[in-house]
Amino acid sequence: MDKVYKGFDIQFEEDKDCFVAYKDGERFGKHQSLQQLKLLLNKATKKSFQRLPIYFNSSEFEIEEGAITSFNSLEKEVWVIYGKGKAREKINLSWDSEKLVLKTPANLTILQESSKVAHQIERLEKQKEKLNEKLDTYNYEKICKITGENPIED
Repeated sequence: MDKVYKGFDIQFEEDKDCFVAYKDGERFGKHQSLQQLKLLLNKATKKSFQRLPIYFNSSEFEIEEGAITSFNSLEKEVWVIYGKGKAREKINLSWDSEKLVLKTPANLTILQESSKVAHQIERLEKQKEKLNEKLDTYNYEKICKITGENPIED
């Protein structure tokens, strides 16, 4: 069943046993009930969503400027754009508030400090690995040699 409702393409996806609405080829929302999906679309078309500027914390080392472009309260999902130029991306996220940070100078300072700490931790972990590699440890072969046992071949 393919149907158009308020500019959205609605399809029933049997594998997921639900109705899915698409806008411009991108999934907008889904629901098991067509009636509930239409209510979601009615809500979405009544008011336009004002973009919310954010810092998108894509990893503990990277801070991207972006925006929340839409919000689906029923599915607890947001569409987010971030990056610049050819590296610009648009993704759909289930709610993850730790990655969606209000775009304020104070938050940027905190994110930058957090990134510095993450880099320090990474550097210290590498330093620890190098030190541990220098340790003279007992292994199977050494213990066999000390005890006079013959190592068992695998």
